[in-house]
Amino acid sequence: MVWFIAAHIALVALAIWFNLAVLCQGDAKFSGGCGGFGLYIPLWEVFLAPLALAAILLERWGRAQPPPTLRLLVYLGATVFVAEVGFLLIDKFPVLLALEAVIIALEAVLRWRTIRLFLLVGLLAPCKQAVGQSPACPPFDTTAAWARTSRTWSNESGLHWSNDSLRRVLISLGERDQAPRAEFGAHVTDTLYVRQLRSLDSTLAAEMVLILDRFGLPTRSMVGPAGSDAAMLIIQHSWPLQERALASAKAIPAGQISPEKLAMLEDRVLVHQGQPQRFGTQFNAGPGGVFRFAPVSDTTGLDARRSAAGMPPMRQYVCLLEEAGMRVDRASLPGAFRP
Repeated sequence: MVWFIAAHIALVALAIWFNLAVLCQGDAKFSGGCGGFGLYIPLWEVFLAPLALAAILLERWGRAQPPPTLRLLVYLGATVFVAEVGFLLIDKFPVLLALEAVIIALEAVLRWRTIRLFLLVGLLAPCKQAVGQSPACPPFDTTAAWARTSRTWSNESGLHWSNDSLRRVLISLGERDQAPRAEFGAHVTDTLYVRQLRSLDSTLAAEMVLILDRFGLPTRSMVGPAGSDAAMLIIQHSWPLQERALASAKAIPAGQISPEKLAMLEDRVLVHQGQPQRFGTQFNAGPGGVFRFAPVSDTTGLDARRSAAGMPPMRQYVCLLEEAGMRVDRASLPGAFRP
């Protein structure tokens, strides 16, 4: 049946294009576990694509049954591919599942339907997790030392600050900074999105330079915790401002800058200088939008340093990043901190 073969060829072509152009750009990676195999290689179903075509042609034109092992490999690859696309294009996931259901129905005449259904149900959810999606993160321990530190900094009850107009400007700038980053994980491989984000960062950085020149680094006593945090958000996204802000922050009394934002800023500067980070906040973007953990100077005391800065333990931090859509190469994490 020409239409049947055409449907499979289209799926194979889509798999090859997606993997080579979007998912991993030729870079095979091992991370997480997939259906109990402990293996995830983005390109592997591309290598299986010719096998899929061979199986179809053998069945339809050669009037021979493909070996059972070949059938298994073909459907394993196709199922993992659907899981990968479903993770990266969540809003289109139902469409992909519907497409799979149509192909399953069409293949009933080949008597492979049972195998396909089994693999789809058995591997789909685990493989979504393998490419970086974490299950629901456990709730925060609100009594932990890091949580108390974070609350203490953020609490504005009874506080007074000296420059309320600057505070309002900073909060507005911070909202502009964060708005496009709400879907960062889903669009990190979109070059247009990245260019627009960099353009916005440059615009906000230019405004922040004027503020720093006139007022200095916005502090808790100057603009309150919310205003200071907003300023630090913009500074975090502009390398030319980071070293300047870090030097200023270290020259003022402790407690005037969020310990969490200060820790993140220090990590950014260290990583940019080619040195190990201290607080484990930084990941380097790799091919296909997969993020690798930047080296850290001392893993033994990492969670203690994070707690003192008002940040959750490393395991929970990674879980939250994945829950937000960031694809983390777990193999790059120190073993003790893998979720």
